[in-house]
Amino acid sequence: MIKTFAVSQKEFKLERYPVMENNSLQAFDAADEYILDHINKTSTDKVLSILVFNDNYGAISCGLNKHKLTVVTDSILSKKAIEKNLNLNNLNHDNIEILSPLENIKNSYDFVIVKIPKTLSYLEYILQKIDELKDEIPVISCAMTRHINRSTIDLFENYFFDVKTSLAKKKARLIFSKTGQKKIQNKTIFPIKYKTEEFSYPLINYANLFSGKKLDIGSRFFLDNFPSTKNVENIVDLGCGNGILAIHAATVFPNATITCTDISYLAIASAKESMAINSLISKEKYKFHIGDGLKDFKPNSVDIIICNPPFHQEYTISTEIALSMFADSKKVLKKNGELWIVANQHLGYHAILKKIFENVTITASNKKFVIIKASKKNSYLLC
Repeated sequence: MIKTFAVSQKEFKLERYPVMENNSLQAFDAADEYILDHINKTSTDKVLSILVFNDNYGAISCGLNKHKLTVVTDSILSKKAIEKNLNLNNLNHDNIEILSPLENIKNSYDFVIVKIPKTLSYLEYILQKIDELKDEIPVISCAMTRHINRSTIDLFENYFFDVKTSLAKKKARLIFSKTGQKKIQNKTIFPIKYKTEEFSYPLINYANLFSGKKLDIGSRFFLDNFPSTKNVENIVDLGCGNGILAIHAATVFPNATITCTDISYLAIASAKESMAINSLISKEKYKFHIGDGLKDFKPNSVDIIICNPPFHQEYTISTEIALSMFADSKKVLKKNGELWIVANQHLGYHAILKKIFENVTITASNKKFVIIKASKKNSYLLC
């Protein structure tokens, strides 16, 4: 749903991406408004060079479009949202560069903007990237007040100088700080390497993954109740994270081609390195794809899709990305192909999948999780 974002006597049309039916969620919040108002009131008419982290839907990119922007985002969905909203407002693309967190950034900016992410590990990763810049660069960060706590402030104080918080405005707050040479205490070294006790797989985790330093309990339950279908040629780990499900699939289906796909650049990097340290790197058999779900996959091309679907989009609880994954899976699977998912019991995915697939079975469950197999009985026909 397109909504109007009014800031500093200007109006922008903004829409979340991906677009969902009957979605009333907006592509901006009061924190976006607060930081843009502050910058517009304190900056001159001079064109500035600004580094922006975590602009989820493009509110900041649109609001500061007259400046030269470098926007760093970990999500291909955010990249698409920014580009779409620039187009929606007929704004220039020439003065904006969108990078992944893995790419190098230049050393000099007039100031840095951080839209504070949900996970502290990803926030620390961002602060480490900023810490590589030259000294005395102002850093202005923003979030809704409920998302700023003592741990958030501690991270900023660990990495930067002159950390101050603003007064709250419309339940949003700014954090002001400045880069400089500082002795950093208890710095997390990314990526993190750990080993799963139950399955003896060493894993690599960059920041911003669902499970930080250990195997999440949903994936553990999935591994204990993994599919054992015969005659499998092509497998997709949808929303692969660090690749734990793909690694296990490689041991269960040693002759299959396995593709890891995710919206997160850091997830794909984690999966790639996790596969490598488990001696599972082959140009022909193991593939890695950053993309919007299964949008880039051919219809009727995959035997099994394995998935631990998300039900959050940043701070927002939403099952709509998962529902899009399920619908796309139906198109991509071959006849008699199977979608296997692990999910929290309360999400009710069994009933939802029954509306999409011909045959849906609960293969395992406990008090918290359920394993569901959804089978496709007919070939998907392009209309």
